[in-house]
Amino acid sequence: MILTASKDNFLKLWDLSTQHCIQTIVAHSEIWSMDVDREQTFVLTGSGEGELKVWQIDNKALAEGLKESGSGEVMLILRQFKINFTEYVVSRLQK
Repeated sequence: MILTASKDNFLKLWDLSTQHCIQTIVAHSEIWSMDVDREQTFVLTGSGEGELKVWQIDNKALAEGLKESGSGEVMLILRQFKINFTEYVVSRLQK
C-alpha cells in the first residue's frame, strides 16, 4: 500500500499489487503536506490555509484486506480522527 496526497484536494490509498486506488478522501481545499506517525497509526495532512487534519489508519482492516459491506461499499481504511492536539503533543513529548 502507498498513501499519496496532492494539491487536487485528495488523500488516496493505493494497492500496489493491483495498481488501483482503494480509497479517496477529500481532505482539504489543497493538501500541502502529509506525514505518518512512527507507529503508522495516524496520517496528518496540512492545507495552505493552515488547517491540520488527523486521519486514523485502521491497520486491522488493512491487514485483512478489502471487504465489501452488505450494501456493496468497501470498508474504509482511513477515517478522520478528532484529537485534542495539545494533549497529543504533550503525551508524545513525554514518551
